[in-house]
Amino acid sequence: MGNFSQSYLEKTIKVWQPNYPDRTLTIGDAMIIAENVIGFVELLIEWKKKRIKEEQK
Repeated sequence: MGNFSQSYLEKTIKVWQPNYPDRTLTIGDAMIIAENVIGFVELLIEWKKKRIKEEQK
């Protein structure tokens, strides 16, 4: 993970900045946010695959 374009990271900051009114998000913050979102989605996919597998038993 972590190979994000500058443009993608800037968009990430624009989307998430309203949730952090007390500080200015950095490119480093945007990288962490992007990695966490990807990790969360991967976890959801894993859970769905397990659920489908269980339903097929």
